[in-house]
Amino acid sequence: MHDAQIAWKPPEEWAEWAAWLSAALHGRHRWRLPVVLVGMLFAHGRRTVSSWLRAAGVSDDYQDYYYFIAKVGQEAKRIFSHLVTLLLKTLPLPERLVVVIDDTPTKRYGPRVEGASIHRNPTPGPADERFLYGRIWVTIALVIRHALWGAIALPLCALLYVRKEAMARLPEWRNWQFATKLQLAAQLLGWLAPIIHAAGKKLWLVVDGGYASRELLDEARKLDVTVVGTT
Repeated sequence: MHDAQIAWKPPEEWAEWAAWLSAALHGRHRWRLPVVLVGMLFAHGRRTVSSWLRAAGVSDDYQDYYYFIAKVGQEAKRIFSHLVTLLLKTLPLPERLVVVIDDTPTKRYGPRVEGASIHRNPTPGPADERFLYGRIWVTIALVIRHALWGAIALPLCALLYVRKEAMARLPEWRNWQFATKLQLAAQLLGWLAPIIHAAGKKLWLVVDGGYASRELLDEARKLDVTVVGTT
């Protein structure tokens, strides 16, 4: 029973969805994006690039995929725009859309992980681990109501937050510019709001007390976004 292989058949719209997202990339290598997405979906164990490529059956030219994924990161805004537009076309979304912004940690291991440092652990678990080593991602997600599972969040985009004390460990050629979590949140909201308004919909933002500050609220006011949060 454990050795049984279950054949996965992508939905008929898969090719159309993949082509829509890939259109944000250069035509020479955009065909790699669906391969990476399938690998991410079926990877097991630690969520590393190598596990994605193994799950997707990539072996011969795996090095090229590392360069490709780096390029995908550089085109995050364009892919984000295509993804949001695809969701607006595909899902029966209401007139008022609700998104949430919060920071999400990802555990990493080893002293050579760029951008990693010590952060507060939001989910300590039984061992009561108050801190973790890894990266922090400021994430924006669309909240929808599922017929079976109730409210769920669909992550749309995440931007890496690097603490000031970790900046010195980044190579100079990265040319990384420091930004606070609030600045990254405002940047994500600035990417999303024009697309939502152009579709004729209203946008509401839900945040906790850490993001309910004047810096983000002023940006939301400029973008005609309603904010719900705690102070």
